[in-house]
Amino acid sequence: MLALKDKIEVLKFIQVGKNYELMSPSYDIALITHFETLGDLEIYRVHPEHLKVVELIKANTSGRAVIDFEF
Repeated sequence: MLALKDKIEVLKFIQVGKNYELMSPSYDIALITHFETLGDLEIYRVHPEHLKVVELIKANTSGRAVIDFEF
């Protein structure tokens, strides 16, 4: 996943973190990405390298959630 930074120009920041507290219903891993614009996020969403990671995640997880927000 982290290699996407070198493959997708519009991706300005990427971080993967493991959840240290698994006692409550939650997810195991978080992926945080930063983009300059919402248009750049759209470019990322359909980029072939990102879609490869999406397929890998789908094949190896039982569920996922996505949150997109501006800051």
